[in-house]
Amino acid sequence: MRTPRLVFTILAVLAALTTGASEPTAQESPSPGGRFVRRLDKDGDGRVSREEFDGPARAFDRHDANGDGYIDATEAPNRGSRRTSRAATTATLEVMTVGTGSPQYNAERSRPSMLVTHGDTRILVDMGEGTEARLQQAKIDLGSIDAYCFTHHHRDHNAEAMTLLPQAWQRGFAGPVVGPEGTRDLVTFLRSFYAKDLAYRRGKRGGEAAPLPEAIVHELPSKKALTVGGVKITTVEVPHSIATFAYRFEAGGRSIVISGDLTYTKDLGPFAKDADVLVMDSGAIVYVGQRARPQGARKRKKPAAHATCEEVARMAAEAKAKKLVLVHFRTGAVDEEATRKRMGEIYDGEIVFAKDLDIHR
Repeated sequence: MRTPRLVFTILAVLAALTTGASEPTAQESPSPGGRFVRRLDKDGDGRVSREEFDGPARAFDRHDANGDGYIDATEAPNRGSRRTSRAATTATLEVMTVGTGSPQYNAERSRPSMLVTHGDTRILVDMGEGTEARLQQAKIDLGSIDAYCFTHHHRDHNAEAMTLLPQAWQRGFAGPVVGPEGTRDLVTFLRSFYAKDLAYRRGKRGGEAAPLPEAIVHELPSKKALTVGGVKITTVEVPHSIATFAYRFEAGGRSIVISGDLTYTKDLGPFAKDADVLVMDSGAIVYVGQRARPQGARKRKKPAAHATCEEVARMAAEAKAKKLVLVHFRTGAVDEEATRKRMGEIYDGEIVFAKDLDIHR
């Protein structure tokens, strides 16, 4: 009779211990990331340092997403290649409006940036202030970006290239950087100015730094299409205050066009013909409290840098785009009803007033 009672007592104690157990920590986690950390974490601090890492320096840099010199359970590899871990992403060509603001500060909108995705291919277009924070918010692994593109070199479109590109090279990025004249100079400057910083971060402490991968730069205009991860990229120059290019991305029978900032041009319609998604500079749309001018009444005191509301609609109509996604909003609330009314007289497709981190397909 004593044996059953003893067994019962032991089971009761075990049950009590289990009930009172805390949630697993990163070090104790049964997840693949937790197992990776447990296997290599020799000093027990719940993360893996460069000295503890048992792979090549390039692999360490790729997994160290925040660049702090350690790999924690959320950054750890999932016992497979980087591309395998990304296989769950959509195979449909789509674009995330990472940032939808303008040069004016807006607490609700980051400055311009778009992320084009097809399967496990990711292409970042423009890198205004707030881009990295938004990508982190969306849980986008910076090491998963395959190409960086610029529509033009205005500060609100390229400011965070100063940190995003060095971080990419630090992780061993060897993909293309694409943009108008000045892109090569920007890349050369960043690699030279941050040479010591990059050497420090790519090398083990006290060891020799791994050499930087070769910089691949494609300056526009270019007569040849560029292909990145199965996505075909073509460009056309559009009128703005400096050299600016619109991009067309094609894959899987679908197309996405990103206009960059622009005034009216007859060239955009044929270039964006039948696009599934046309992402455009919103131009002179209507804001709440703004007295709407009659069509055609806008007077220009100097050469325009942005299209009027009607001109945006006209270019979308000429392209016969299925969906028009408006970005590049200044501060203030957009009067969507008034804007739709004015644009709807010219363009009969779907009109979307994008927000940061929206996905369009």
